[in-house]
Amino acid sequence: MFPANDGLWTVYIKTALIRNVTPCWVDIVGDNSNPACYYYLNDVAVTPREIAFRMRLNGSPLSNNPLKYELKEFVWGVQIVDMYNSVKFSVYVNATTDNYALEVWDSTNTKIYSTPIILNSPETVNDNVRVRSAGTVFPCTGPTIPDEDFFLDFRVPVSAFTGFDFDTDTYKLCYFTSTQENVINKDYECGGLINKPEGAVLCVSKHIESGPSIICACSTAIWVLHVVIENCGDVDLTNVVLTDTINSEIASNADIVLMPNVGPVLVGNQITWNIGTLMKGEKQTLGIEITGYFDTPGHKIFDEGEVDCDELDPIPFKDVGIDVIKSTDKLIVEKSIIEGPQKVSLCDIETWKLRIYLKNTCEADLAALSVFDEINCSFSLEDSIVLTPSKGIAFADGKKIYWDIELLRADEEATLYITLKGFFAKEGLNIFNKGYVYSDCIGEFPFEDEGIEVFAPEITDIIEVYGKIQDLKTGQLLEDVLATIYDNRCNIMRVETFDKRYNISLKAGTYIIKFSKEGYVDKILIVVLQSDMDIYFDIKMLKRSAVVCSADIANKDLYLSIIKERVDADAVFSKSTCINTKAKIENLCDVVENIEANTACNSKLLIDFTIEKNIVYKLNNEKNLKYDDYNFSVYIPICRNIDGCSFVYNYKYSGNYYCKDDNIVYNIAYIKFNGYFVCDKDVLVNGADE
Repeated sequence: MFPANDGLWTVYIKTALIRNVTPCWVDIVGDNSNPACYYYLNDVAVTPREIAFRMRLNGSPLSNNPLKYELKEFVWGVQIVDMYNSVKFSVYVNATTDNYALEVWDSTNTKIYSTPIILNSPETVNDNVRVRSAGTVFPCTGPTIPDEDFFLDFRVPVSAFTGFDFDTDTYKLCYFTSTQENVINKDYECGGLINKPEGAVLCVSKHIESGPSIICACSTAIWVLHVVIENCGDVDLTNVVLTDTINSEIASNADIVLMPNVGPVLVGNQITWNIGTLMKGEKQTLGIEITGYFDTPGHKIFDEGEVDCDELDPIPFKDVGIDVIKSTDKLIVEKSIIEGPQKVSLCDIETWKLRIYLKNTCEADLAALSVFDEINCSFSLEDSIVLTPSKGIAFADGKKIYWDIELLRADEEATLYITLKGFFAKEGLNIFNKGYVYSDCIGEFPFEDEGIEVFAPEITDIIEVYGKIQDLKTGQLLEDVLATIYDNRCNIMRVETFDKRYNISLKAGTYIIKFSKEGYVDKILIVVLQSDMDIYFDIKMLKRSAVVCSADIANKDLYLSIIKERVDADAVFSKSTCINTKAKIENLCDVVENIEANTACNSKLLIDFTIEKNIVYKLNNEKNLKYDDYNFSVYIPICRNIDGCSFVYNYKYSGNYYCKDDNIVYNIAYIKFNGYFVCDKDVLVNGADE
């Protein structure tokens, strides 16, 4: 069982380096006030008797999955080591398999005990693993600001350690973290001997004091390693000699530095240190500074050796090593559309399924992989994004997708399925989303899907344009009105006569309809049909009136601007767009950004319109703005000779109409346009003939 209170734990290792390995949840940390490692051995009378272990971690070992209270896919544990640094047993908190297990392996690497991990929140008496807060002491990612630390506790029955007696046998505990069970490749912290024998005892340990635990192949770094030799017994040791062999795979850019610089000798890649007599309780430390790199990927040990003396057999040692990753395209990243149409009409609601596929072809494990993906801004979601990861945790924040994989082992695959329901609001080839995968050393790997073709829907329906024909001032319905219908190149399509009301059937497109009646100014109706909605618009015609000059200006020679042609026009712009089906429109307005008018060939008036459509809508209790710019041009036929005339004009936005049907918003904008062709002329008023 676990101790009844924290005061019953035996402090075993006080200090452990901060951030000497990554990620934080495999970084064992501690100082004199906040010890790193503990153990607790039940009283002999307790049945079944158990031994419990505790390590302080610089980050949470719990999975980020909010739906499950479980460990991340790593290994934490303790090795039971004899005084000759031989591993007797290894205890694994193994979360790297489908069935998380608490395991014990013997010195022959045979699994001799295994039971499922029992981890609950809140804790229960049956839990054999637990995670508790260890306060806010050590910084993880930031340089100085502490963040929350965690205790990982686990317990095993002593009966699992066949033939071993924790009360009498001599041993030490080495707490470790790793990405896998078959090699320790992260943190490794060993304490002093427990149940030290009388007589000669030599304690030897080796650890990486500083330097990266993961590095790219051919990337230079500096590491400092310490070999600590301590006389742990109660007699002096004589002729103590350390020999250490540096890994020949290290390509060194600088001389290896030994500390102390007097005593240890480096010849080739072998270090020899003749310490001589090591007094009782005396400790010596060999520091080794290596500057260099590894050419090939894999798990690399820096050096290993042994310490010999007259009184004891040689004691071997080695460091825990580092992971070397080859940085050249060793992460396969693929993004593809696996379900859904390859071609789709603008605004059509469909469902697609996409896949992000990863494969780690590195020879080393990749920890803390981050995948970021963002949905195309022209794609509107009708439902929430559905994410199904094969491992790790994935979540969506709006259109942004985050997928965190705690560990992707060598040659391991991972897949994220993304289900999207929605529509595209932009024509052309549309990529669903672009993203990238990031991990230490390998950097960023971008990806994108192949995209789909989005085309404007063909409007096949006949659209009715209809309304009343009235006198502008009196409202009287007019009869015998001639309507000439032009296409957008001023070609006459047909001529019709209407009484009181008109009704013209047209296909989608841009048209000019000129209404003419004797005694009235011609009325121009510009119709831009880009939706299948019928148009109702009343034509209001202005009666012509003679200009009478009552002033006494006889025999005056005046230079006047004469109106040769008047353009009295209304523009009706019918357009459809799409927003989310559940959206509630709060306001829709059209802004006439610009209108330019110019003559063409002295027989046509070219008018260019730029309209901005703004839709303010509420979706999921949030206000949103959708805006689009539209441009269209029309030609208006000019019947009179306007050679030498200039054109002056004004325009006014006169309102709109809109309605929403599912995810389609129909909108009609009304614009009033007036212009005059003006010719400057010398005029003699009431004068006699010269």
